[in-house]
Amino acid sequence: MEPEDGVVWVYGLGDDSVMAFTDFGIETLMEFIRMHKEDPELFRRRNRRSTVRRLVRMDTKVKAEWALICTIHKLRKLARAAA
Repeated sequence: MEPEDGVVWVYGLGDDSVMAFTDFGIETLMEFIRMHKEDPELFRRRNRRSTVRRLVRMDTKVKAEWALICTIHKLRKLARAAA
């Protein structure tokens, strides 16, 4: 996702950074998920080798990004339930 999709990087001290989403970014991500569920081939990469390399590079930063995404999702669900 790109900044025009509602994703931003928040930089901390040193090399620390984390991906964050605007409300629009969360909606875009949810739309991507819906599109993927309808057609799993839509976002499939053509080059398997690049996908494997990308998966191998997964480190704590990526895990932290997914933790943030999951946290945002849970917070939005709680906010909807409270409304």
